[in-house]
Amino acid sequence: MNLREYGAWVPWSVVERVQRLRLRPASRWQVLFTILTTSCRYGGKEARLSIRDIAGRTGLSERTVKGALADLIRAGHVRRQGRYGKLVVAFLPAVQVTPESELPLPR
Repeated sequence: MNLREYGAWVPWSVVERVQRLRLRPASRWQVLFTILTTSCRYGGKEARLSIRDIAGRTGLSERTVKGALADLIRAGHVRRQGRYGKLVVAFLPAVQVTPESELPLPR
């Protein structure tokens, strides 16, 4: 393994819940997966992603991302945290932010 590689640790309880989701079309899965893994990569904090960021990572159009995100929010799987691209996966355990829990950002 290359030491420059980064990953995302997903709690097993979240994996079990995600495995049982029945999401159609596939764009909903791609958007949820992008938000979930981004959040987990930074210790469970909100994922700071714009529509453009998600579209770039998934290869979906911005319009498709907007629709999938609206569907995920309506279904209660994702919620907005404040404004400006802060997204939270609803079933991801809340994280208490302390100086010790701050994770360094990858370079």
